Amino acid sequence: MKGAMSMKTRNPIKLIRVLALVVMLSMLLTAFPMAVEREEQVISGSDFLALLDYDAAVEDVKYLSQTIGTRPAGSRNEQIALDYFYAECEALGYETYRQEVPMSGNNVGDIYLGDLVIATATPKSNSYYSGFGSAEGTAVYLEDPADVASLGEDLTGKVVFFPGNWRSGKDPDTYTAIAALDAANAEAIVVMMDLSVYASEINSKTLPTLDFSSSKMTVTTPVLLTNAMDRERIPAYLAEHGEVEVKLDSRTSSPSGNVIAVKKAAVETDLTIYVTAHIDSVHPSPGANDNGSGIAGTLTIARALKD
Repeated sequence: MKGAMSMKTRNPIKLIRVLALVVMLSMLLTAFPMAVEREEQVISGSDFLALLDYDAAVEDVKYLSQTIGTRPAGSRNEQIALDYFYAECEALGYETYRQEVPMSGNNVGDIYLGDLVIATATPKSNSYYSGFGSAEGTAVYLEDPADVASLGEDLTGKVVFFPGNWRSGKDPDTYTAIAALDAANAEAIVVMMDLSVYASEINSKTLPTLDFSSSKMTVTTPVLLTNAMDRERIPAYLAEHGEVEVKLDSRTSSPSGNVIAVKKAAVETDLTIYVTAHIDSVHPSPGANDNGSGIAGTLTIARALKD
């Protein structure tokens, strides 16, 4: 069972969406003459609703979207979410195992900033960008991307974080700053992207990213892109902890994975019911609805059926 998410769930109205999968499956149970045998009792679909722990479902979504955050396929955050799902199903007594799914062309990266693990995206792969690989150094925060000169001429050993935007047309300093940091030998560059997108892009399968081909600017330094939530928490973390050592990696292929939990039928049958969801989310979304709510629904049903 794979998984993913999308907006913060602090608004109680939005929390209603969290339970969508559970409600849909519950409607199916009540609509058909279907029953589940449980300890010599027959439980109807409507009675099954009483077994669902809605509060736990909400907490699952909060953990996936707010504690872990965006989970691009192949990222460390996706692996953390897979570990969480595996541990929950195993603790419930299910026959639980994992599958590794090889992937290529999913440009992702991870940042290890102190005790933070941050999943990131990379610029588009083309002949103008070749900054894939690992790097480490001391974190430096550049509040104004137009003032790279304030950091000095040689940034060897420094990983520079600065706020940026998805488009050069809207924010030319993003590309200008990257060029200057690349020239100053920064070990790596982290652009904390905001999540402003045009209305026409809201339903796009892929969100915009940095593309150096439009400016024909060659960049060899690793560049990673965080999301809007990390744009808020990274500067706060650096302000609290001062100089922090940071490690990161940027790659073009990483294995993703599945977790499968099996509940054997009490009575032998040829039928199999699949309840599925996906763990990963599209960067830069925190993935609450796409598809943390699906994972929460799957776990809610697993908890209700464990006995």
